[in-house]
Amino acid sequence: MNLPMVEEHGVGQQAIWRSWSGEVFNVGEGRTIKGRFEWIGDDFVPMMKIQILHGKNVTSPKEALVNEEFVRRAGWTDEPIGKQLSIWGKEVTIVGVMKNFSVQSVYHPQYPVLLLGSGSDSNPGLHYVRLKEPFDENLKKLNALMAETFPTEDIIFYSLTQKLDEQYTDITRFRNAVLLASISIFFIALMGLLGYVGDEIRFCRKEIAIRKVNGADTCGILKLFSANVLWTALPAVLIGAGLAYWIGMKWLEQFSESVNLSIWLFAGVIAFVLVVILVCVILKAWEVANENPVNSIANE
Repeated sequence: MNLPMVEEHGVGQQAIWRSWSGEVFNVGEGRTIKGRFEWIGDDFVPMMKIQILHGKNVTSPKEALVNEEFVRRAGWTDEPIGKQLSIWGKEVTIVGVMKNFSVQSVYHPQYPVLLLGSGSDSNPGLHYVRLKEPFDENLKKLNALMAETFPTEDIIFYSLTQKLDEQYTDITRFRNAVLLASISIFFIALMGLLGYVGDEIRFCRKEIAIRKVNGADTCGILKLFSANVLWTALPAVLIGAGLAYWIGMKWLEQFSESVNLSIWLFAGVIAFVLVVILVCVILKAWEVANENPVNSIANE
């Protein structure tokens, strides 16, 4: 596909954002496995940036690629390259092993995948293109060109990223709702903290004045308030972070692929929350810590 806005082109038979066709494969020694398969052109793999771990790309209808999960389920402990598979009465040769990748969505477990070479004389069901930047603008130009070139045909290119994101609309909404709720709860908790510190200051104003008369400085007064608040805040923050980590791990179990929840991420959040608490306490207690103790005692 020699178009100015297109960087790479590949062909296949089925939409990658949907479920590829399923098949039962005879992998030898009387064993069978269930997996997914797709017919592809030899330009599909490089265009999709699929990593071939061993072997080479398909170049003819008699060749096939399998992924790591296919090799694992088949129980092939020896070299899979060169093995023969019979598919609908046709013998194909395994010429390469691909790194695992999701088919349909990450809600589903990793499938064994087999990609069959379709040959140059096949009629592809779908054309995939990798556009040059800017992507959105070039996508509009490409569809406008298709409408102009084929006015009687309904040829439309869609954003693969958009198609994949549509599968996770509910997850995105849930994430946004949790984020908004967390921010709201955080600020409500800060308001409660400021109210709590204000009450403590009013109750301890005379005590602070007496401490200052006896030689306590501003830094010592602030440390006193900070220590009292931290003894309450620290266990609460640690328990909250622990529950958040556990709930997050449980929530990620629904996906076949997920990020690793780093303990350092939660440690950073704990440190941030504690710093915010300390800053609030210091700002709230700063005035009374620097107040003339004579005025405080007289007001009492």
